[in-house]
Amino acid sequence: MEDSAGVSGFVGDSTSQAQADPKARSNPSCRNRSYAANGCYLFALCFVTLIQCPSKPLVTLPPAETPVLETLLDIDNNAIAAFGAPGVFQMLPGQRIELRFRAMYPTNIGVGINSNRLTEVKDTAAHPELDGFFHTQAAVPVSGSDPRFFWRVLVVLPKAQQGIVNYTLSIFDISQDQNQTGTQKEAAATFTIFRMPNLTPQPSTILFQNGSAVPDQKHDRDGANGALILGNISLAGWLIETPGPSGDNSIEDIHYAVWLDNDFIERNYGATTNGLNTAIMPGRWYTELDNIFNPKVRIPLTGGNAPTASNFLLPGLDGFTVELNAWHKSKHNGQVPSGWMADPDPVARPDVAWPFQVTRPFGIAADLQQGDYVILTGALVQDSAHQHENPPHSANYWVDGCWESHYKGQGGWLEIHPVDSVRLVAKQQAPLVRKQPRMIQVCNDNSGQMPGSLNIDVPPEPELPPTDFSQLRFREIIDDRFSDMPSLIQHTVEIDTCDPTKLHLQLAVGPQGHFKAVYLVWWDEGQTKRPAKCTQRPQGTPDPTDLPVCSKKPYLPQCKNPSRDPAP
Repeated sequence: MEDSAGVSGFVGDSTSQAQADPKARSNPSCRNRSYAANGCYLFALCFVTLIQCPSKPLVTLPPAETPVLETLLDIDNNAIAAFGAPGVFQMLPGQRIELRFRAMYPTNIGVGINSNRLTEVKDTAAHPELDGFFHTQAAVPVSGSDPRFFWRVLVVLPKAQQGIVNYTLSIFDISQDQNQTGTQKEAAATFTIFRMPNLTPQPSTILFQNGSAVPDQKHDRDGANGALILGNISLAGWLIETPGPSGDNSIEDIHYAVWLDNDFIERNYGATTNGLNTAIMPGRWYTELDNIFNPKVRIPLTGGNAPTASNFLLPGLDGFTVELNAWHKSKHNGQVPSGWMADPDPVARPDVAWPFQVTRPFGIAADLQQGDYVILTGALVQDSAHQHENPPHSANYWVDGCWESHYKGQGGWLEIHPVDSVRLVAKQQAPLVRKQPRMIQVCNDNSGQMPGSLNIDVPPEPELPPTDFSQLRFREIIDDRFSDMPSLIQHTVEIDTCDPTKLHLQLAVGPQGHFKAVYLVWWDEGQTKRPAKCTQRPQGTPDPTDLPVCSKKPYLPQCKNPSRDPAP
């Protein structure tokens, strides 16, 4: 079983990842200051390291809270289980699974199969005397400001659940506070595990095939111009805009584009999980004739490294595109797949059906909104650069064209399309620290339309620091797939010398040079106040130019471009 907590990429500051020693971060958590979202429970960091906070004695333990299940690893098949209709996890028969979830710390964990609680063991022995058991392999901090830890729990299933049989899985958070009662003493997350094949058709099985004549299909799955990279990929992030169908019956699809959560990817995926180490980005041509004279280039998705958000973000787009094709009954002789449902507005769109309630997927109480944190599962595909569309000479056209000139067929983007499921994480349980991915690129070609240098400030999300003690942190992940490092003639990455609330970048490449990196920028609560902004920059330091608004907020109406963001 592989350890999926590995980190790849270049670390751009002196701070470490979320795996930092809890002891080193315990004292800031216990100062008499107010942090967002449950900061009072961070006393646990002091408790587990046997350090008492100087200003606040340890008084209480956190109440129970429903665990946030991120993924289920099918250990025997080295694959993250797909989640989909009708709201179940799907996996092949096997003996062992690993639960990956976030829950308060410290707490006691329990695991149930159907109506039976499994025995917890404290060692890594095989325990043939037990018919099913679980073992906590790791509980590590997510960030210094977040009271929820990331847990990895090995489950050896009872023999009755190892074959082709469905079962119910429960993860229990049991508070160590003996004074708690009811759901504050014990809270559970419960799911159904469905042994494949699932009889309810998934979008990626019926909306993603081969042949241009397949109704409601957007891409070919395989073949000479196939789009598929991997099936059943799960990613997470924050919705860029509120999803919703358009107002007429001709709706093509619905979008769930997100800012990717890099920590989710690194927590849940190792180098070989789901076949990432052998996955290839096939490249997409515009026409078959064009591909004859200018053959597309195939590029490994990760090259065998543990993945990061950078692997899923090709040059040109910060946000990650997620789409679900509409099913038009008129194109399928009036038929609707078993278990699928009508559009949320059946009067306005009587011809449209979906695999789940698209604005309130899988039983959530209210419509999805911009900023919601979601976990998505579906087919990972590659779309083309859309340079064949008319009129093509937009800013995106020149960006894509530059990368096409260096890597033929790779000027487009990756997306989950179609998506099989969207799981909402409650706002109070979303990651407390948001490490916003910012994709920065410099690309020179012979067009003269692309700058060979940048001098910019990159803000975090949110842009304003939460407190006077909020310190800006960052990490640079250079994309070796799209970076010609010998062509890089200037490379400055630093907290702005005049404004400690922004990351300052100065990048320049020579003729025909190109460079792409993803920058994670976030706030961390420090022990001292943040330095004040200076009134005048040091001599010889140029003022940074701000990022264009559409690079920061592509969801704004003025940033809608048919090549990049078709109307939902």
